[in-house]
Amino acid sequence: MACLRTALVICIAVVCASSDLHAGIILQVTAFNPSDQDEQKVAIRSKLPQGIRPDHVINREALEADGLLVKYDVKLALYVLSGELTLKPKQGRKIEVELEDIWVVEEDFLSRAETYARNRLEQLKESSYEETGSLLSEQIRESLQKLGDRQKGAMSARPIEHIRIYELNRKLLAQIKEDIQHLDHFVLATGQDIGEELMGETRRRPDPRDDETIPGRDYGTAVFSYTMENTSALERILSFKQSLPLEIKVEDVLDAGELELGYDEADRVVTVYKQDIVFGPEETKTFQVVVRDKWDVNDVRVSNLMVRVTNVLAVVVDQGNLATLEEFLHHTQEQLVDILETEGPEEMNDAYVAFYRDEGDTLDRIEKRIIGLEEMMQPIPEQQPDILKEAHDVFKTQAPDRKTTWIIIYIILGFLAVVSILFFLRWYGKGQDEEIADKAA
Repeated sequence: MACLRTALVICIAVVCASSDLHAGIILQVTAFNPSDQDEQKVAIRSKLPQGIRPDHVINREALEADGLLVKYDVKLALYVLSGELTLKPKQGRKIEVELEDIWVVEEDFLSRAETYARNRLEQLKESSYEETGSLLSEQIRESLQKLGDRQKGAMSARPIEHIRIYELNRKLLAQIKEDIQHLDHFVLATGQDIGEELMGETRRRPDPRDDETIPGRDYGTAVFSYTMENTSALERILSFKQSLPLEIKVEDVLDAGELELGYDEADRVVTVYKQDIVFGPEETKTFQVVVRDKWDVNDVRVSNLMVRVTNVLAVVVDQGNLATLEEFLHHTQEQLVDILETEGPEEMNDAYVAFYRDEGDTLDRIEKRIIGLEEMMQPIPEQQPDILKEAHDVFKTQAPDRKTTWIIIYIILGFLAVVSILFFLRWYGKGQDEEIADKAA
């Protein structure tokens, strides 16, 4: 765009000082006008942390009153704080963005998961799965304790450390949910219903979504509009360049209008551009690019998932005593119907892309639950309980202490040193032999 004067915008820090699990986290953005004489408009564009959505911004209304909006960035695939502030010469201003702390595992989940595991173990008593179930239940309890302790320690940590520990806890949480699913599987194998809302989850993920253009697919069309303005009272020659969303390939651009097509090797995205555009004083130009709609395509996926849910439901109903699973599957069917009936935005813009990407993420979570149920309805291989017991024994083995670890390291280094010396002596001796042979010749 033509032309805000250069000003300074800095994302200072994320500040977290409360030990309350539900306290907010503050993102501070500092804007500064470096001019000695001129009042300036300062463009604000600050990335929000991955996973943050508009409803996670606690003081969003106050920010909007200041002209600062939470917008989706298609290229970054995350939300940003965007807008303009008018600042006097040498004026600085701090903007605080209060975020909901999404980097915690709810305490309610931790307590429910421990009770859930105990209930499943109770169902496995006097069955062939009792021993393995007991080991899994113990492992779940220890993991929940570790996760809870680590999380409490993280609440007083600096924000970056707080988020890092949450990422570690996510991995542990995935293991806990998988162990719970193993318990559920054992219970189903004994012919019993789970009896309460499922808490287990497979670690298998849905296949990655394919962004390639599907031959024969009846795609709709979408139109991106880009507006460029010359705010000067003088004629100007400007250039335009814009990256298209990563889903769009060259063959998906149906009409670039006045613009040329390009490709950004660094970001691996298709671009549209035009050099040396003549703008009259305060003139505005709009460019339109027509592309295949690669976002509003979830209807086929919903239909496929509905077939899979129906197939699992048929197996569950045939067994006749799995009311919990029946209820869960009926609820999943309702979710899929809701997605199919929900109308997305009509206007093609960043919000349109965000809506359908979010819808795809929701379908990923639903498909993951379906995968878990498909796994649980399969017969348990005879060796699986033994494999789980062996894995438990391996993880229960204590790691060597610090002193022993260093002794092992020194032994390895000593061995490598001896090998290096022997290699050198061998090389040196061979060289001497060759020298003597040359002299003799």
